[in-house]
Amino acid sequence: MESRRTVIVAWLNLLVVAINSQTPVPSRPPGYVYQSSSNPKVVVEVFYDHLCVDSAANYPTLLQVFSAYSDKDVTGIIHIFPLPYHHNAFFMQWAGTAIR
Repeated sequence: MESRRTVIVAWLNLLVVAINSQTPVPSRPPGYVYQSSSNPKVVVEVFYDHLCVDSAANYPTLLQVFSAYSDKDVTGIIHIFPLPYHHNAFFMQWAGTAIR
């Protein structure tokens, strides 16, 4: 009987810890907001890797799209997403976040 009571108390403690340790919702969206409008109709989210050749090739086109729709209700968010096979990409992401 005592061991059953101990198990129930342990589960209740675990439940209380799980409820109190929820991650809060961030006040701003993650990533770098390129263009911001107060109530955007369209949100363009781009995943970018600092060391990726394809990301570097597409970046000028991305800037052209953002500048073409700058007067519209469009917000651009760039997420830095280091790919595992690009060596040191994670450290570049850390450096970019630190500079931010």
